[in-house]
Amino acid sequence: MEEKHRVNCFQLFNLLQKTIHKDIFFLRIIKVHRLECNRILAIQLMF
Repeated sequence: MEEKHRVNCFQLFNLLQKTIHKDIFFLRIIKVHRLECNRILAIQLMF
């Protein structure tokens, strides 16, 4: 499950780089998801 989530994080970051979304609801989801992604990526960097 963590593996799948990690892939989704990278897909999400790629999507952010390629597109600019003005939708506030979408941006709010991104913001929350990004916090979760950063936590997971930070944990990975430790290993």
